[in-house]
Amino acid sequence: MSLWEATKLATEHALAGRAEPALAAFEAILAVRADDVNALTNGGILMCQVGRIKDGIEALERAHALDPSDGGVRANLATAYRHAGQSWGGSLPREYTIDCVRKLLALEPSNEPFRSNLETLLAYSDYPARLSDYEPGRDPAAVGRTILIACMPKSGSSWLANAVQRLSGFVTAQYANAFVENEQELYLPAIRYWTKRDTVVQQHCRASAPNIHLVQAYGMKPVVLVRNLFDTLISMRDFWDGGAVRNSFLYPDWESLDEDGKHDALVRHLAPWYVQFFVSWSLAERKGDVNPLWVRYEDMIPNKEATLARISDFCGLGADDAKIAQTIAEVDGDKSATRFNKGIEGRGEAALSDAQMDIVRALTRAYPSIDFSPIGL
Repeated sequence: MSLWEATKLATEHALAGRAEPALAAFEAILAVRADDVNALTNGGILMCQVGRIKDGIEALERAHALDPSDGGVRANLATAYRHAGQSWGGSLPREYTIDCVRKLLALEPSNEPFRSNLETLLAYSDYPARLSDYEPGRDPAAVGRTILIACMPKSGSSWLANAVQRLSGFVTAQYANAFVENEQELYLPAIRYWTKRDTVVQQHCRASAPNIHLVQAYGMKPVVLVRNLFDTLISMRDFWDGGAVRNSFLYPDWESLDEDGKHDALVRHLAPWYVQFFVSWSLAERKGDVNPLWVRYEDMIPNKEATLARISDFCGLGADDAKIAQTIAEVDGDKSATRFNKGIEGRGEAALSDAQMDIVRALTRAYPSIDFSPIGL
């Protein structure tokens, strides 16, 4: 049988819905002519249809490599990748499924639904994110360094961010899409814009899976800043009394509340976020997703030199004692660069009632494996 006759027979079987005979005919063609794009494409499609996904994708990848300009081959390969990417939990290994989604995104960089799928697949696996997951053509060597100060609100983060920026010489950047009533998630367009340079980022962001993936992909150095939770709540009360309550959904009625009512609002509506912030970074570290440097406000303020020395070592800044001392003097001399309130330890326990503190402590019962002592619980 000639090659033309074999191709005609294979096509007739395929059009008639006889997948197995058609597949056998296409494989016979490939045994004679391994670089036959038509046989590779049609055989690959049939392999996928009969459940031989990996073999089918391999055939389609070979066809695409032989003729990258063939739009039909490219479209069928993308379809095969999509099918594999949707088979999570089926017969295909997880690593292979993730790889197929990544290859699909390389073919279709603007396919945002599957980029979202990749976030989910990575979250339920042990595989870290890569720069190519977000910017397929970007050279990792062209990505600047990022020091991410992930911080509890009212934990001295403005002082720390200012000090680290001066110590490093990096630019101050914002990786969120806004700073009003929104969750300060890491925002990919902002990251793409800013990571052309070395940056220091101060953000109140939890270690959600999408955030962690961006930290991994862009090689960020996370410094996690925490403080006694009761003290932060009272500092937040003062901050909100000064007008910043507009950043929360409590703003319509805040001024009408007495002090005890404000404290109730804080422990019931704000404290859960603080607890989840601490839990999220603790779990991310436990799982090995990231290796953060933990800094406690209570250790930082009386030991600023030691804190900046730790951060310098962690981030590879190479700052000596003289540079650290100069940085501290500059920041402490510039009151406009920080948002220090009273900064007094123990204010929270003095201001909150026992019942209110019990509400906060009760939040930790859902996480018996987490040590909350770094935030005073």
